[in-house]
Amino acid sequence: MGCVVSAPVDGSTHARTLALDRDGGAGRRGTTSGPGTRARGIERDDGRGDGRARCKLVLLGASGCGKTSLSARFTRDAHEANVEATVGAAFASRTITVRRGRDGDDSTDGDGANANANALGEVKFEVWDTAGEERYASLAPLYYRGASAAMIVFDVTSRETLTRARYWANELAARADARCATTLVGNKIDAAAARETTSEEADALAREFAMTGGYVETSAKTGAGVREAFEILGRDALARARDAHDRARELSPPRAR
Repeated sequence: MGCVVSAPVDGSTHARTLALDRDGGAGRRGTTSGPGTRARGIERDDGRGDGRARCKLVLLGASGCGKTSLSARFTRDAHEANVEATVGAAFASRTITVRRGRDGDDSTDGDGANANANALGEVKFEVWDTAGEERYASLAPLYYRGASAAMIVFDVTSRETLTRARYWANELAARADARCATTLVGNKIDAAAARETTSEEADALAREFAMTGGYVETSAKTGAGVREAFEILGRDALARARDAHDRARELSPPRAR
């Protein structure tokens, strides 16, 4: 089954955490960190306006829907068959070249002349994978407070997780920064025979909450759609970073000659 991507909306307890940093495909172990010590929202890596941004992204959704697997697939290009439930939250990061459009090849990092011509800029994603069990729901605001992007994840083979996705959509609408870009992600499309949800009803939910990135379907197991889901939010991060840079230039006093 192919990846389904809907059109985006215009106008657009804590356990030990494992920090992983992947730049251009090489992962490395880092240090543990709490949510308050990382970048808040979108920040420029420099002041030159040269197409770089840092994006704090939080993964929300029911336990077992595949948030940890999505993070592992994106940051380390890895898939583990047996994943323990996240307690508190886990952190990982990866820097990618974000491309124009919504139909890029998910299997590459954008190498080659054609990809370079198609590149918008670099985004460092700082990914917070939150616990999905309801007893940890009260901890989630610690992680999505100050986030510039959020993925609400559900399992397409479980209608209950889609219902839970609505809960998280309401939470973000009520508590997150109004500028927080969101995408609804239907995971586990590799198990098509066991589907309990349709792309149409998920797309309707994304539109109801005016989610910036619309609805995307993924498989953390095969990798289908995973990079595209992150790139959608990366484009938003770059656009807002450019806007912030332009505003700063307009407000800065003219240099003396």
